Amino acid sequence: NYIITITDSNGCTYSDTINVGTTTFIDDLGNKIYINVYPNPFINNLTIETNFKKEYNLTLYNNSGKLIKKLNKIKGKSIIERGSLPSGVYILCVNLNKKIFNFTIIIE
Repeated sequence: NYIITITDSNGCTYSDTINVGTTTFIDDLGNKIYINVYPNPFINNLTIETNFKKEYNLTLYNNSGKLIKKLNKIKGKSIIERGSLPSGVYILCVNLNKKIFNFTIIIE
């Protein structure tokens, strides 16, 4: 978790906590692979970054297990736009070459 504090020109401050979900693993060739998912919770856009060199897939499910969104053949950085999704808890599955990593995502 990161705490961000913003101070305006009048000296008023605002602080908020942002969670950056990070997963790190070693692939079959011994390379260190990371996945960053942020910000969480989010309002408009969720960013997914990885240094995985191959294409990967993303799936987003609601808290009832219903498939909401699926993105295939992504490389590097991806952004999921909220669009008309209601506030709530979701599960983001990141599939990197048959290795699946799950992140609990909150939309405010």
